[in-house]
Amino acid sequence: MAPLSHDEFYGYICRTFDYELAEMVRGHVSKMFDAIKESQQIVFHMRHFVEPLKKLSRKDAAQKIIGAYGKTNRSGFAFTLLDGKDLTIEQRKKLIYQTLK
Repeated sequence: MAPLSHDEFYGYICRTFDYELAEMVRGHVSKMFDAIKESQQIVFHMRHFVEPLKKLSRKDAAQKIIGAYGKTNRSGFAFTLLDGKDLTIEQRKKLIYQTLK
């Protein structure tokens, strides 16, 4: 199932609840979708950052990742991508939450 667009999600809220509630949360929905887009851009840039690191030793790659992201959960995300894996749902949620702040 493909993710819903902003308008589809807003329509879902209108159909499931009502128009007044949908209007009350419209701003929050927009912020949420902006955060999702921003987190997707962060992951895009992380992928491009770690791609050349795959040719390095694990130690050298780790030094570059820690140097760029510090000892944060984003360095953990970069290690996940370095290992050729996609971010888990929990990791994506954390990234979206960070962009909402």
